[in-house]
Amino acid sequence: MENENSKTQEPEHHHRERSWREKERIQTRYALRQVRLDMGCFIKWMLLAALIGVVVGMISTLFAHALTSVTEFRQEHPWIFFLMPVSGLCIVWIYQKFGKNDGGGMCPCGQRR
Repeated sequence: MENENSKTQEPEHHHRERSWREKERIQTRYALRQVRLDMGCFIKWMLLAALIGVVVGMISTLFAHALTSVTEFRQEHPWIFFLMPVSGLCIVWIYQKFGKNDGGGMCPCGQRR
């Protein structure tokens, strides 16, 4: 009788072990799928960040070159400094002549009231 009991319990033990292994396989597949999804999102955001970095870097380089050019021009032509009061008067005249109905403030030029 002991032989029969051991035979009937053996398949149940194998069944439990198979069930445990199957659960482990399912959890592993789920974890790997999550890792793939996370890596996909990570790569997408890293590419987007790199693209934005390149664009912003190009714009800031262009701005730095413009500042360098303007500074060189100003250093080569020191007399231009004395035109600042004249240009200020021109700006005041333009505002008085054409900007009477703008309502004041810093509204965009194309915006109408």
